[in-house]
Amino acid sequence: MPANITPVYPVTPQKLYGIPDMSVQEEMALPANMRSTLSNKITMIEKCGLLQNALDQIKFRAKHIPLLDDDKHAEGVQEMTEKFLAAYDALWEVAMYGIR
Repeated sequence: MPANITPVYPVTPQKLYGIPDMSVQEEMALPANMRSTLSNKITMIEKCGLLQNALDQIKFRAKHIPLLDDDKHAEGVQEMTEKFLAAYDALWEVAMYGIR
Protein backbone atom coordinates (compact mmCIF):
# COMPACT_ATOMS: atom_id res chain seq x y z
CA MET A 1 0.00 0.00 0.00
CA PRO A 2 1.42 3.40 -0.89
CA ALA A 3 2.63 5.45 2.07
CA ASN A 4 0.15 8.27 1.46
CA ILE A 5 -2.96 6.03 1.65
CA THR A 6 -4.38 5.28 5.08
CA PRO A 7 -6.87 2.43 5.35
CA VAL A 8 -10.32 3.50 6.48
CA TYR A 9 -10.49 0.63 8.95
CA PRO A 10 -7.03 -0.77 9.59
CA VAL A 11 -7.17 -4.42 10.57
CA THR A 12 -4.93 -5.19 13.51
CA PRO A 13 -4.51 -8.26 15.69
CA GLN A 14 -5.85 -6.16 18.58
CA LYS A 15 -9.05 -5.36 16.71
CA LEU A 16 -9.52 -8.87 15.33
CA TYR A 17 -8.49 -11.00 18.27
CA GLY A 18 -7.72 -8.79 21.26
CA ILE A 19 -4.02 -9.64 21.09
CA PRO A 20 -1.05 -7.30 20.87
CA ASP A 21 0.63 -6.70 17.54
CA MET A 22 3.85 -8.75 17.51
CA SER A 23 6.29 -10.16 15.04
CA VAL A 24 6.44 -13.86 14.23
CA GLN A 25 9.67 -14.06 16.22
CA GLU A 26 8.00 -12.44 19.26
CA GLU A 27 5.04 -14.78 18.96
CA MET A 28 7.28 -17.84 18.74
CA ALA A 29 9.26 -16.63 21.78
CA LEU A 30 6.13 -16.55 23.96
CA PRO A 31 5.99 -19.09 26.77
CA ALA A 32 4.01 -22.23 25.92
CA ASN A 33 0.99 -21.22 28.04
CA MET A 34 0.78 -17.81 26.34
CA ARG A 35 1.11 -19.37 22.85
CA SER A 36 -1.64 -21.83 23.73
CA THR A 37 -3.92 -19.05 24.98
CA LEU A 38 -3.23 -16.96 21.88
CA SER A 39 -4.02 -19.90 19.60
CA ASN A 40 -7.22 -20.73 21.50
CA LYS A 41 -8.41 -17.10 21.35
CA ILE A 42 -7.90 -17.00 17.59
CA THR A 43 -9.63 -20.37 17.12
CA MET A 44 -12.72 -19.33 19.10
CA ILE A 45 -13.03 -15.97 17.35
CA GLU A 46 -12.56 -17.46 13.88
CA LYS A 47 -15.13 -20.22 14.52
CA CYS A 48 -17.76 -17.71 15.71
CA GLY A 49 -18.31 -16.59 12.13
CA LEU A 50 -18.77 -20.17 11.01
CA LEU A 51 -21.19 -20.78 13.87
CA GLN A 52 -23.23 -17.79 12.70
CA ASN A 53 -23.38 -19.36 9.23
CA ALA A 54 -24.59 -22.63 10.79
CA LEU A 55 -27.25 -20.76 12.79
CA ASP A 56 -28.45 -19.00 9.65
CA GLN A 57 -28.69 -22.38 7.90
CA ILE A 58 -30.63 -23.93 10.79
CA LYS A 59 -33.03 -20.98 10.91
CA PHE A 60 -33.58 -21.12 7.13
CA ARG A 61 -34.21 -24.86 7.20
CA ALA A 62 -36.52 -24.65 10.23
CA LYS A 63 -38.63 -21.99 8.48
CA HIS A 64 -39.02 -24.27 5.47
CA ILE A 65 -39.90 -27.50 7.27
CA PRO A 66 -43.27 -28.56 5.90
CA LEU A 67 -46.12 -29.47 8.23
CA LEU A 68 -46.85 -33.08 7.35
CA ASP A 69 -48.97 -35.74 9.00
CA ASP A 70 -46.20 -38.31 8.72
CA ASP A 71 -44.59 -40.24 11.60
CA LYS A 72 -41.12 -40.46 10.01
CA HIS A 73 -41.12 -36.74 9.15
CA ALA A 74 -42.21 -35.75 12.67
CA GLU A 75 -39.52 -38.00 14.19
CA GLY A 76 -36.85 -36.42 11.98
CA VAL A 77 -37.91 -32.91 12.97
CA GLN A 78 -37.92 -33.99 16.64
CA GLU A 79 -34.39 -35.41 16.29
CA MET A 80 -33.18 -32.21 14.63
CA THR A 81 -34.75 -30.16 17.43
CA GLU A 82 -33.09 -32.31 20.11
CA LYS A 83 -29.69 -31.89 18.43
CA PHE A 84 -30.28 -28.15 18.16
CA LEU A 85 -31.24 -27.88 21.85
CA ALA A 86 -28.16 -29.88 22.90
CA ALA A 87 -25.96 -27.50 20.87
CA TYR A 88 -27.85 -24.51 22.30
CA ASP A 89 -27.17 -25.70 25.86
CA ALA A 90 -23.50 -26.40 25.05
CA LEU A 91 -23.02 -22.93 23.54
CA TRP A 92 -24.51 -21.24 26.58
CA GLU A 93 -22.28 -23.36 28.82
CA VAL A 94 -19.27 -22.02 26.91
CA ALA A 95 -20.67 -18.47 26.89
CA MET A 96 -21.00 -18.53 30.68
CA TYR A 97 -17.73 -20.42 31.33
CA GLY A 98 -15.72 -18.76 34.07
CA ILE A 99 -18.46 -16.23 34.87
CA ARG A 100 -20.35 -18.21 37.46
